[in-house]
Amino acid sequence: MDQGISIRYYRVERAEKHDPAFAKTLDKIFTLGGPSKRLKDVNGVKVRLEEFRSSSAGFYEGEFVRLQERAYPSEVHDNNTAALQTKRPLGHHLAFVYNENRSVLAAQYDSRTLSLNRVNGYLNSFPPHVWYLFTPLVRKDTWNRFISTPPKKIRFAIASPADLSQIDGAHKAVYQNIATMADSYSPHLMEISMSMGHSKGALRKGHEFVKDLLRRADNGDIDLRKLKGKGAEQAEEIDLLEEVLTEKITLDLPRNDPRESYKIRLAALHAGMARHNAKF
Repeated sequence: MDQGISIRYYRVERAEKHDPAFAKTLDKIFTLGGPSKRLKDVNGVKVRLEEFRSSSAGFYEGEFVRLQERAYPSEVHDNNTAALQTKRPLGHHLAFVYNENRSVLAAQYDSRTLSLNRVNGYLNSFPPHVWYLFTPLVRKDTWNRFISTPPKKIRFAIASPADLSQIDGAHKAVYQNIATMADSYSPHLMEISMSMGHSKGALRKGHEFVKDLLRRADNGDIDLRKLKGKGAEQAEEIDLLEEVLTEKITLDLPRNDPRESYKIRLAALHAGMARHNAKF
């Protein structure tokens, strides 16, 4: 049957320099033993690294599965609907391909199935309890244009801004200030325009904040509705949210064959990685 999957591309970075490489962490988990040893409960959601292997020099491929153990869909019969005839958990799959040489991850994108934020929680549940930064990639030509000159203006809009008070990390103070204003005035949407200064480090901080907004939007930490930037020598704003590298691919997936489905989705991810190689 024809079915579309969305693919999104990410830059993978270690949260701490001394943390193990991403592929090494995945390999360590996968070689723990049988599937039960790779199963973890991540905030009430059971996740398992189902597949992982090196496919070629510097490339790795694999799949995570999220287990569904309640609220099953029904079977549809000619005259009625009935309970789904299985006592086993249902599986929702997220395939991925990782280019270690470029630190680029191509992954199925469906936050309802399994977000990379949840994957991060899964990885963190195994020793040595590391975190990774998954930053959605903006088209290379667009990003290079944005960072080619010092940022003059960054403009972004966040829905439900009062929810930001619990965000932690390097930009915690910014999000807390937004949440404080939202708590005072109860807006449904806040749009903020920052004219950047020329103090030491402002260039790096501006670009890092943009990457943090993209990461948190992808994680579901924030509801980002707008993200535009403008360099000191640029006449027009660059719509960074619009240029996030995401694509939808139509595939002929089997009706009920998870192994064959995995092979087809994996081939699409490899093709996407090759197709966009120059854009990373």
